[in-house]
Amino acid sequence: MGSNFAPKKSTLGSPSNSSNESLLRQNICGSLNAYHPTFHQTNNTNVREHTINTNNIPIISLSLQENYKFHHDNRDKPSIFVIGVAAMNEMVELLKLNNPIWIESPCYEGCFIHREVHDKLFPNQYRPSKSPTTRLESSKVCGVVPMNAIELIQNFLDPIKWMNMFPTIVTKARTIEVLDSGNMGGSIQLMYEKLHILSPLLEARDYFFIRYCRKLDQTTWIMVDVSYDLIKEIQSGEPSHAWKFPSGCAIRDMDNGESMVTWIEHVQVDEKIQVYHIFRNLLIGYETYGGKRWIITLQRMSERYNVAVGATCFTRDDLKGVVNDPEGLDNVMQISLRMVKRFCEILSMTGNLVYPTSSLLNSEDRISIRKNVEFTQKKGFIVTASTSIWLPHSFQTVFNFLKDDNTRCQWDVLTVGNNVTELARINTGSILGNNITIIQPYVSKENNILVLQESGIDEIGAF
Repeated sequence: MGSNFAPKKSTLGSPSNSSNESLLRQNICGSLNAYHPTFHQTNNTNVREHTINTNNIPIISLSLQENYKFHHDNRDKPSIFVIGVAAMNEMVELLKLNNPIWIESPCYEGCFIHREVHDKLFPNQYRPSKSPTTRLESSKVCGVVPMNAIELIQNFLDPIKWMNMFPTIVTKARTIEVLDSGNMGGSIQLMYEKLHILSPLLEARDYFFIRYCRKLDQTTWIMVDVSYDLIKEIQSGEPSHAWKFPSGCAIRDMDNGESMVTWIEHVQVDEKIQVYHIFRNLLIGYETYGGKRWIITLQRMSERYNVAVGATCFTRDDLKGVVNDPEGLDNVMQISLRMVKRFCEILSMTGNLVYPTSSLLNSEDRISIRKNVEFTQKKGFIVTASTSIWLPHSFQTVFNFLKDDNTRCQWDVLTVGNNVTELARINTGSILGNNITIIQPYVSKENNILVLQESGIDEIGAF
């Protein structure tokens, strides 16, 4: 897909003094990332009948959230509101067309914030200190998302739904305190989140921040996040190496069940630990935490959400009689989402590493031990091993190889070198490869083995 960021490179000048209302009469700018609403159907006639009673599958419990102990002083509330309002005003300015803050990058496809212009327009006392290892990231992207504005805002205000919408980015989230509910006309709250790229070789990013959602008119919302220093209120902990300047999104309802979303990311990161070389270019090019990744993930997960709630239909041939009713479909999709979230979460091994620099391991290998807290499983400890490697192939080629039933026996030890049979498929998106499948390896002594698999792919990467 093409990616032409707007506004184009501009000469420096004074920003427009137009009001918030004038913003609503403008087209919110950015790099357009479209999605494809047509499902690709595939048929597999060589499948033996196999019915699963999905209604009896237990739904895996939600993870226990980390128990931070806060002693929040109510006297700080006025300053929180001041910071939140200032962040909202800055966000409104950043969303305006032809704002001289945004300039086109000469090195990569996209726009970034002109630092001198930004600091001159938005001076404040809450900026974090800088060091020789400090790096600034900024980006802006827009795209059409198959979900209306109200549903998006409701998902963004709930930390569990927030993690569900971005399972490959947000590994932990919680609301610390709701300061103003606003009755859907606006909301301001303190939150915590942990963001992570899917590799144990990179540090996670922890943010304590203010989230302010405001309804500008009947069709347009703005959500802005800005870091807030809670370190002095935590009984133990070190300052975060990541700081969020006003970031977030504008959502304009398009009256057809879809929304135009513009996403802005603007953060400062202190890389005290040198970034592993195979990820350096991805971080510098903003492919990991930039606005494009948030928009593309939101598009893919909104399509999945529409399938889960029945807003998107699919043919019965996809299920092949394995999942027989809507309740069974809902159970399978919930279990699969929980599986994806746990998979993404355990790849963040910071704090749980066992012998990370052992001579018995390669420099890319990581091993961790964690305690199992799922009530549906036996109590005990789980050992996880992971590695990250560079391959001289595109991620699409690697993804297709791993997804192909005919080549699975070459890498999956559960198949014992035998072929597998796909029993059911639930398409979760418009792109071929975004689906949930139930497969059965042919193992003579274990005829009842079934494997639940979810896969996702977009223009940035795949899992």
